[in-house]
Amino acid sequence: MPNNFKITGDFYVSALDGNDSNAGTAEAPFKTIGAGITAADAAGTYQNIIVGTGVYNETLAMNASYKYHCFKGDGKVILDGTGLTYGMTGQPSYSKIEDFTFSNYTGHFSYQEQKDFMYTRCKFKSINNYYATYHRYFYTYPSVFNHCIFEDVTGYYGQQLRVGIYNNCIMVGGHPALLRRYYTASPYTYYQQYDNCVFIAKEEGEFLWQGQSRNTGLQPNFRNCTFDQKGKLQFYDGSSYYTGSFTEWVNGTSQGPGNVSIPFFNCQSATMSINENISGSGEMSLAMSTMPINAQNSEMFRNHTGAPVFTLPGGRALATAYSHDSSSANPLHPMGGAVLSNITTGSLGGFQIDDGTEGSGSITSAIIDQGSSKVIREIDAAFVTGAPNAAAPSTFPSGSNNSHPVRYQYEMRYGNSTPSGDYKIFEWGRQPLVNPNGTGSGDIAFETGSTQLPVSARYLQLRITLRNNMSGSL
Repeated sequence: MPNNFKITGDFYVSALDGNDSNAGTAEAPFKTIGAGITAADAAGTYQNIIVGTGVYNETLAMNASYKYHCFKGDGKVILDGTGLTYGMTGQPSYSKIEDFTFSNYTGHFSYQEQKDFMYTRCKFKSINNYYATYHRYFYTYPSVFNHCIFEDVTGYYGQQLRVGIYNNCIMVGGHPALLRRYYTASPYTYYQQYDNCVFIAKEEGEFLWQGQSRNTGLQPNFRNCTFDQKGKLQFYDGSSYYTGSFTEWVNGTSQGPGNVSIPFFNCQSATMSINENISGSGEMSLAMSTMPINAQNSEMFRNHTGAPVFTLPGGRALATAYSHDSSSANPLHPMGGAVLSNITTGSLGGFQIDDGTEGSGSITSAIIDQGSSKVIREIDAAFVTGAPNAAAPSTFPSGSNNSHPVRYQYEMRYGNSTPSGDYKIFEWGRQPLVNPNGTGSGDIAFETGSTQLPVSARYLQLRITLRNNMSGSL
């Protein structure tokens, strides 16, 4: 069955139905990213490795010599480090990674020096020690992070994190410049550049950033950034530590003597909150990193001149989160009008398939009224499973083309009046699109070369199928 890869590349990987003995083509993909790296290394430099939806419990073992590959996530790509130490080994230099999620690595995330490495739309969650001995290189060879999200990602005392450029990133409860939470000893972290970034603390007094000025001219720089009012920043000048909130740094009242200053350019402090009513681990969506639209957070979208600072923080649209909470305002719960079939709520948190069912259950949401017609940017889900790549919130359509889902999908019908009729198939975490034939972009029959039209509607209704059999029709 074709995998319906949407991105063109040199080698293809699919955790759901690949095999490492395959040729690595779109029709016969590898099963592991490691097999893709081996094939790409043999082919030469600048190879594009397309990685499909799935959970990959592996380390990216880069070649000992520079090969300059580009890894592109085509769907929901999760690198789960459970039981592993390193997220990446070898020579991770001159390469690019797009649309990957890295989570649960218990040791060093990156083993050796990263030289001129670029991450785009990547997510990093629950990584205890982001960098190893060195994550450095000065000036012309910095690591660059574009539209990335960091949640509970920390560093380790005595190691080096030199030049890094962060553009439009969200940092929640820790990011690579941090040590363990609340530590008051700085790593060798300096010359970090932050543009249009958001720093969020999960707890009162939590550090938002820690670092130092290695020598003259190597201070951090923050431009158009927003800092959570309940967080602290710590700066080390080589002999003393200085701690304070963003406001205290700006006012010159941070703790400790000296004339230490941090360059802030058009930055601000704001009261922030994050969605914490998410069921499951959040590995799929990092949903806790999304900020609800409310009066509390409204100030973070304006700077002191009244001009907007952020329109899409971290490259993501603002989100409304629904969990399993029993509430008339929750369209996914029976109290809010949802219909559940073979689904249990609440006993383990969230939704689970009932015992004794034939491998699936479904949730049909209540009709969601957005108030007016709006373009849908993304619908996402967080879930946990003890059987990676064998269970997921997916679809249960009758068509033979979709009896073996190759992506994590959902069904939705919509309109500017109460929706009825057939559901279309879309993918979690990607903007829903339709082609002129009305086929949804999550359907295997969706033609990527055809005209792609965004979904715009006032009313939405979702149908979510939880499956623990991804290998065939049910």
